[in-house]
Amino acid sequence: MIYSKTNKFHHVKFNSRNFKKLENWIPSDDDIFYHHFYDDLLFSIKIKDAIEDQHWNHLKKNKNAKLLHENCGETFNYNFVNELVEVINQKEINPEQIYILVMDNVHKEFVINGLEKNNIFGVNVEPYNYLLKNIQLENSILESNKKFSTLSRNYRPWRLRLFYHLLEKNLISDFNYSFYNIHPYEKKMFSLMDMIDDFKKFSLPVTDKFLSWLYSVPYKINDTDNVYNKWADVTYSAIAMSDIHLTIETHFDPFLNNNSEDVYDRNFAPSSITEKAYKPIACKKPFIIFSTPYFLEDLKKLGYKTFNGYIDESYDLEVDNSKRLDLIVSEIDRILKLPANEYKKLLKDINEICEHNYKILERDKNSPVPIFLRDLVNA
Repeated sequence: MIYSKTNKFHHVKFNSRNFKKLENWIPSDDDIFYHHFYDDLLFSIKIKDAIEDQHWNHLKKNKNAKLLHENCGETFNYNFVNELVEVINQKEINPEQIYILVMDNVHKEFVINGLEKNNIFGVNVEPYNYLLKNIQLENSILESNKKFSTLSRNYRPWRLRLFYHLLEKNLISDFNYSFYNIHPYEKKMFSLMDMIDDFKKFSLPVTDKFLSWLYSVPYKINDTDNVYNKWADVTYSAIAMSDIHLTIETHFDPFLNNNSEDVYDRNFAPSSITEKAYKPIACKKPFIIFSTPYFLEDLKKLGYKTFNGYIDESYDLEVDNSKRLDLIVSEIDRILKLPANEYKKLLKDINEICEHNYKILERDKNSPVPIFLRDLVNA
């Protein structure tokens, strides 16, 4: 039986008959005590507070009992690893009784390495990629009507700055794109003045061209664009009808949740590779990634190939946000200015990489749930 203080599960679809609220706990040798990333995010229940003293004691006395933390759809940083270390040491729990579900092997490696640096070995860390498993594998071939596509529904100032540069350099006309002024999960909308105030923090001029563009926000892909459904078919068709996709990932600023805003720390958090990165792969399209530094390096750890040698990917190694953004925009500008024959050859030469990435995505999408979960979930 699985017991949760909030009685909520989120990404992994457990059989409800196996799931009960912690207050209804009936001791058994193989109990599973459950904690989700959202328990902390939404209810301020950290993993050390996921259960009470009697449950910790039960774990210590019954080697088959487990503590399960699930985070199959969000990122995390080294603070979570420190919390795990604190729980294991203070509660005197056998690390082998702790199970951590994460998005991918990049996250798995990050957790294990962090624990081992603290002399903790044996914690079970397994990937189960909720976001990837919801990706549609596109087999239909649509004729391209633009060279680039990019999609942005969750408003962020750095995204606004990206569009500013695409607009000012007259690149935006070569894009199928969307841009919204909302936070979709909180149903929050940002006004024109909100966006202008955010943009002024970058100390860039608010030009007439940019202001005119801002007045028309939001920009939709088409009339069927349901902005509150990130799995909508329309996002795939926008990518499929373009040659190259500029992926705007969830995170761009690596200092956003960091303890320090002046020193970049590669070891602070793993890359958060979400469905946004997998959608162009599912459409067999090449991509440029607008995200945190070393994103492409982490993507390659999962078996995917990128396009260095055809696309300048030096932006991935740049830790300064402004410089990384400029490198991305400059590379888009270079590609758009290629002579027609060179541009056509570029797309032909990288097609083999796109096919490889599709096969890796197909493999990962069809991977089974971890063994210890198979009797507990709606597979």
